[in-house]
Amino acid sequence: MTGVNLKSRGLAHTEGNTRQQGNKVTAGSACSPERKFVFIKTHKTGSCTAVNVLQRYVIHHNLTVLSPIGGWVLAWPFPPAEGDYVHTPDEKYDVLMNHMVYNKTWLRTKFPPDTAYISIIREPSSHLKSAMFYYYLPQLLRIKSKNPVKTFLQDPWKYKHLSEAYFDFCNMTWDGTRNHQAFDLGYPTKAADDMEHARRYISDLEADFTLVLLLEHLDESLVLLRRLMCWDLREVLYDASPKNSRNYGYKSYVPTAEELANLRRWKAVDYLLYDTFNASLWRKIEAQGPDFHEELRYFKDLKDRVSRFCGGRTKAGADMIVTESRWNPRFVVDADYCHDIKASGLAALLLTVLPALAAAHSWITCTDYLEMNGDYWDHTLCRAFPRSASRMVPRTAQFGSHDTYSYFPSPGAVCRTTRNDATEYTADHPMATYYQGQTVVLTHPTKNHVADVQCTNKYIPDNGNWIDVGPANGASDPAMFDGPEWTQIADMGKAPVGYEIPDAVTSTYPKPGFQFCVEVLRETWTSLWGLTTSPFPPTSLRLLPPVKRSENKDKSLGTYNFTIPSNLTPGRYTFLWKWIFNAGELPYTSCWEADVVATKAERNAIYTSMGLSTIDFWYAVGTDPGVPPVIPVVDGLQGSDNTGTGTTDNTGTTTVSTTTGTTVSTGTTTPDNSGTGTIDNTGTGTTGGTITPLSFAFNVNAWPGGGQGTLILPSPRPSGDWYVEIKFPCAGTNIVFDTWHGDQIQTPAEQAQGIFKIKQTGWQLDKNDIGFVVNTMAGCFVDENQVTAQIVSN
Repeated sequence: MTGVNLKSRGLAHTEGNTRQQGNKVTAGSACSPERKFVFIKTHKTGSCTAVNVLQRYVIHHNLTVLSPIGGWVLAWPFPPAEGDYVHTPDEKYDVLMNHMVYNKTWLRTKFPPDTAYISIIREPSSHLKSAMFYYYLPQLLRIKSKNPVKTFLQDPWKYKHLSEAYFDFCNMTWDGTRNHQAFDLGYPTKAADDMEHARRYISDLEADFTLVLLLEHLDESLVLLRRLMCWDLREVLYDASPKNSRNYGYKSYVPTAEELANLRRWKAVDYLLYDTFNASLWRKIEAQGPDFHEELRYFKDLKDRVSRFCGGRTKAGADMIVTESRWNPRFVVDADYCHDIKASGLAALLLTVLPALAAAHSWITCTDYLEMNGDYWDHTLCRAFPRSASRMVPRTAQFGSHDTYSYFPSPGAVCRTTRNDATEYTADHPMATYYQGQTVVLTHPTKNHVADVQCTNKYIPDNGNWIDVGPANGASDPAMFDGPEWTQIADMGKAPVGYEIPDAVTSTYPKPGFQFCVEVLRETWTSLWGLTTSPFPPTSLRLLPPVKRSENKDKSLGTYNFTIPSNLTPGRYTFLWKWIFNAGELPYTSCWEADVVATKAERNAIYTSMGLSTIDFWYAVGTDPGVPPVIPVVDGLQGSDNTGTGTTDNTGTTTVSTTTGTTVSTGTTTPDNSGTGTIDNTGTGTTGGTITPLSFAFNVNAWPGGGQGTLILPSPRPSGDWYVEIKFPCAGTNIVFDTWHGDQIQTPAEQAQGIFKIKQTGWQLDKNDIGFVVNTMAGCFVDENQVTAQIVSN
């Protein structure tokens, strides 16, 4: 991206010329405005207000911005690489103003020596409360109190094993509760207790940075910034009207003296950072002389007057005239100026001037997901990943946080990273294997690009979603994303949004296209199905808990479903996801490789050898989201055993002989329809139908505690009505069956005895097996010799 050629939009119209003197814009000035700067956008520090000021300056003065590819995060929390940003032809840049970890060495190679370095921080206890809410830290730390900040501050070290996230591929640790601001400014989390190192590092930062703004003293910071940068006062005005900041129960909590003492020890580096730049701010202000406070009073008054005017301005209303002062020329506050000072965030202001980068962003996070139409991401349900995921979107990282993986391919290569199947896939982030005719589920973060009549983005656009496939067994990517080498195999549609669409349509879920994310507020499988651990091994700690779209539209789960063509020749293919956000723009893309095989059995053999689940656990759209169709909580086991016989007569007494003993229950006389019958280990009998034992196989990594298996259905299968039973030797077994076309038919009384039945209601004719996953209670060791299964038909 080169410097953007724009009219002077976003700054008030200036009447007359100004001259510059010292660090003040007055009628006799001589200083030159600083036009090169790097702003390190720290997290949860109120940095959006500062960014709005800087953006307006960039646009007005047509400066060249070093911009991340497809997002507003430059590699954070990792070191930046050459593929992370848009390159200009001459590799010269004026400005950077994004989230990134401060990297002095790298930045000095991109910006000239006279570049100003700026950032913003806030008081650490206030920062902790904001981070607690934004990052869902109470859930991560397993704190259930109404005031998680108070609970945490009683003993922060107690939660260290939960709050730290370690990225082994770059030997880096991040902790959202500890020294987060220092981390953003380049201080390593692992050195949190090395205060001598911290003092040296922060001393270097003080020498490196022209100014670090303080959120608690934003007006003072901006007036000082104006003077140090030799800018006009009107260039640092901002909207002071109340914002839609979120409220939460502990937002106004004031920690006790003991809690603050604990926090000062826990966040010692952040406190040193804040104390250092707090003192630095006031020293620099004092050096400005007494007229600084005169300008500060004028600035605050003018800021409030402009904010009130812009907040109440009508489209046809008159402009506001600001008269000349010692710190500004006469200027006009018009509709454009009001629009731009009220813009929130990078994309809001730059959308019209940098459409290729500001339009939107998202990416594919999983290329073979065990989807349940859920609102939550669960990395244990992901069998395969896109290219370079282990480095750029690791499975255990915060879902939706790796904005640098977002990719807008023009100008540039089709895919975000270069293809290398040997290095871009790993054992923990494997390549997918599909079979002909398979329904594949992809996942992506919604990144605030979802519409909902109850939420803020009711009319956000969606202009197309497609899956293309490249030539079989190719060694490199096709050159152009719309070239003839690509064949479109799926059109996932687009969501009906827009001002002309009625609320009844915009609020209906699920939607097609990018906005396929269920609005019904449901619980996760842990509470909905009563399971205490994931039924999909292996389980591992998530960095942050998953979220529902209505809770966090930035980091919630969206899904796509497409079908592998039944005539797609077996081989290795590159798949390409394309999504167009704004009409008339080029698409965002994600790339991944996958082997396509002819049959599910071939795919199962490959996944089994890799220790992956062979279940395709996809629920069709329209399934009742509040009732799990095939996942009960099973307290016991049932079914015919292999060694005994049972007799039922019309007296109402039932005797069941088993290997462990005899259970007799007496009831009222209830004649049955078939008289007496016997079930033996040959699988024959007369209980109103035919009973046939089913063979089954366990996959690798089963037991103790859980495992995966497959029931092999007979061929040909029985005609008419039939159901399946399976028996394990332990009570408290939770069984998850891959039978989305089956109905549970056991009664509550049967379930209490451990009776588990699934009735056939239209399973596919080509379905030769039923996959299942089982979690058993501690101490219940199971192998194939301890399990029985049967099919019963009428």
